[in-house]
Formats: sequence, structure tokens, C-alpha cells
Amino acid sequence: MTAYIIRRILLVIPILFIVAVTTFFITNVIPGDPVRLILGDFASEIQVAQLRSELGWDKPLYVRFFLWVTRLLRGDLGQSLFLHVPVTQAIYTRMEPTIVLAILGQTIAVLIGIPLGVLAASNHRRILDQIAVFLAIGGVSIPSFWLAISLMLLFSVTLGWFPVAGYQSIGEAGFSSLRYLVLPSISIGVMQSALLARITRSAMLDVLTQDYVRTAKAKGLQRYRILGKHALRNASIPIVTILGSSFSQLLAGTWIIETVYSIPGTGALAITAIMRRDYPLIQGSIIFIALIYVLINLVIDISYALLDPRVKME
Repeated sequence: MTAYIIRRILLVIPILFIVAVTTFFITNVIPGDPVRLILGDFASEIQVAQLRSELGWDKPLYVRFFLWVTRLLRGDLGQSLFLHVPVTQAIYTRMEPTIVLAILGQTIAVLIGIPLGVLAASNHRRILDQIAVFLAIGGVSIPSFWLAISLMLLFSVTLGWFPVAGYQSIGEAGFSSLRYLVLPSISIGVMQSALLARITRSAMLDVLTQDYVRTAKAKGLQRYRILGKHALRNASIPIVTILGSSFSQLLAGTWIIETVYSIPGTGALAITAIMRRDYPLIQGSIIFIALIYVLINLVIDISYALLDPRVKME
């Protein structure tokens, strides 16, 4: 297993390098001039040329790329053009609400999606299965922004149970800050639970037809033991894959939900960077997202062998 883990870690390097190269060249062909945005429409050509020289954008593209990669290898993602702070600091200060929101949303998805999928599979072609499939399809089909706005109108505007928008850090408000994330968590949790329920149902249906499940039934084992100990564990690989994929998406930043609820997370930060043509912040955000995906996929690959001994590390 050690050799497998080392090989997987080494694969991270070329993947991140490809992402970095692609990110740099794509961001440099985005329409719009950030220098003009910084100085305004009434800036003179001399001021524009001076700022472009200070930022190093008067150099050829390949020179800028070499200098950028050199800084990147030192862990320096550059300076945000509008926030005037290092990109790493800008991302770090926005991580708390995104991480807490991702954990809450994923918890809701697991608590709803997996039991719903198991219930549907264990009652295949019965009324409970049809209801579960209907709920799963409905959950996947509902636009996230529509669900977020609907929850906001009902529970914040009409009932006044939760704040309409915004966020206070845990350091400032303690656990009271979670009130700002209840509705956003439900919004993303429902969406993720629908997909998780469908995958769980499909994986369980494949397992429930296996011979060892029939043998367990013939031995008279209780139904919950057959579903939990024998079936669900052996159906866990596709479930874990979806869990890892969805969690990495949430950690990368729930862009739409954070925008709707005005949560200052990494998703909202990335949207602001794109709107302002903040190249260093755009590049740093994309690399941050890629790093999350790669690391979580690494954890998923390793967990396969732990969950199912039949999977060999090769």
C-alpha cells in the first residue's frame, strides 16, 4: 500500500502543473483590462503604462509565465490586484464559512441520501421505491438558486427564524454563527442527497442480487443486518466516490449558494475575482480548487482497499 500511495502522490505533481499552465494562459486571454479597471476610464495612457510596468505586464507572455511558475514553486500565488493582500491570505481568510458550510451540507446529504437509497433498494418496485425515486429526481432537477431563494423567503423573510444573508465568524459569534448557515446547508444538502440517494439505490440493487446476500437471507439473519453489514458495505465504493466528489465540490466553494446568501466564502471570492479581472486571485482560486480535488481523490482511492479487501493496490 505504501508504494501505491507514493505513486498516487507523485501523480499529483504533473496534474497540478497542467492545471497551472492551463490556468495561466486562459486567464491571460480573458477579455478586459484589469489595469483599466483599477485606474478607471479617465486614466491617462502614461498612468496605464506605468501601472502595467509595475505589475510586470509589459513583459512578453513567456517571461511572465516563467516568473509566475518560479513564484508558484515557492508557494507564492502573488498579490491580489484589488484586495491588496497576498492571494494565499485572501483565500485563507475566506475558508472558514466554506469549510463549515461544506461539512454541514455533506452531513445533511448523508443523513438523507444514504437511508433513502437503502430504503428504495430494499423495497424495489414498491411504493416506497417509487416515492424515493421521485424525491431523488425532484431533488436533482430543482435549481439550487431557486431552492435557496425559496427557503430564504419562507424561513427568513416570512417566519424570521434565520438571518436573511451574511455571516459572522465563529470567533466573533461562537456557535451562533451557524444560524447563518442553516438554510444554505439545507439548500446544498438537499441537492447532494438526491444524487447520493440515486447512487446508493443503484449500488444496493446490484449487491442485493448477489449469492452471499441470498445465503444470508437463507440463514435467517435479520433484515437490518443483511442491509447494513453485508449489502451496504459491499456497495460502499460507488457511494464513497460520490461522497468524495460532492465534498470536494463543496470545499472548492459553493459559488451560487454563497452568492445568494452573501456568504463571504471562497466561492464568492472567486466570482468577485472573475468580475474584477483579478488575474492573480483567479489563478490562485483555480489552483486551490484543483488541489482540493486531487487530494480528496487520493483519499478516495486509498479508502477503496480499506472498504473492500478485493480491491488491490496496483
